[in-house]
Amino acid sequence: MNYDRNLASKLTILLPLKGRPLFTLRYFLYMEAVKCPFHIFIADGSLDEENKKIIDDNKHRFSHVSFEYLRYPPDNTTLDFERKMADALSKINTPYVMWNGNDDFPIIGSMLECIKFLDKDEKSEFAACGGQVYQFAIRENKPFGVITHFSRQYKEGSILFSDAKSRVLSQMPFKYPYIQYAILRTNVFCKIWQKLVENNITDLMVSECFVIRSLICSGKYNVLRHAPLFFPQSFSSVWTSTFFIKKVLLENFVNEHKITMQVIAEKIVQSSSSNSTQANVTTVQIELESHFVDTLDPKTLWEFLRFQSILSSQYSLRLRNVYRLFEKYLSNRYLANLHKYKLFAFLWFFNPQQAKHVLQSISAFQKVSKHLPDDIKDK
Repeated sequence: MNYDRNLASKLTILLPLKGRPLFTLRYFLYMEAVKCPFHIFIADGSLDEENKKIIDDNKHRFSHVSFEYLRYPPDNTTLDFERKMADALSKINTPYVMWNGNDDFPIIGSMLECIKFLDKDEKSEFAACGGQVYQFAIRENKPFGVITHFSRQYKEGSILFSDAKSRVLSQMPFKYPYIQYAILRTNVFCKIWQKLVENNITDLMVSECFVIRSLICSGKYNVLRHAPLFFPQSFSSVWTSTFFIKKVLLENFVNEHKITMQVIAEKIVQSSSSNSTQANVTTVQIELESHFVDTLDPKTLWEFLRFQSILSSQYSLRLRNVYRLFEKYLSNRYLANLHKYKLFAFLWFFNPQQAKHVLQSISAFQKVSKHLPDDIKDK
């Protein structure tokens, strides 16, 4: 696989870990299969040593992947995770960074296209550049097994408003959920996590929304129309219905949400031409909060819950019933010919080079996700 190594040297992949060691193994098997040209910084906040052990025991399986491993204190709280992210980002010295989960399959060719776009942005008007996001599912949500389907996620496009306030308002209440997984300017992303730590944000939902809004506030967001960026696995999220209810009703969601709105308002005022007075900050904060409430209707809340997999139990059950009915067809006909169907789609929508990279990635993650290496016992 011929990648532009000079371009690749400008990006580091940040891989924060907490548990799920078999997902970690699969991630690195995939990166070896696609000959990942990027350096990977592993920030491990696991509660035990299983991730370190599985990496150490299997280095020979991904000997061509460049990575460094750093053990952090366990991620017992959201603030622990935020401290880990802020510290890890402060150690990354490339101009661009991409945040991966260990259940993702990033598309290398698309990443390089995003870097190329940001590199040409001499005025640094854009804080992020991404692509189309697709999800895949594996039976029983395990790390290894037959891939049952692919689906495109969230079709929001680029954010090109010149002023920060318009960009932030366009995000509310829950749009652009994948921007933090796009190719980002490292200095921008690092400052965002430092702000979360400085303000002691302990609520995961508030933290996630703040990261998205801060990125959009910091600059424009470009989405490459015909470039799939990565494939995350469905139903592997930490979000659950109980988790959501506890966060919103029993913890600090409202107070911490107001704190982050103030931080965003301050940033908007600082980026504008007007004087940065407390009155201006207060006015902008009230406008942001009012807009958030006005746009929070049942439909958008449902979409947010669906995205966070809070409704996944019903969805998963429906999918399981369908797959049982058509299991033989799915496993033997559709998946056996997936390359042909994808080849047609990608050659139709993408240029030949992009299609080549995407097909190589699909082939690689089909190969590595199908089963564990024979000499490793499934846990």
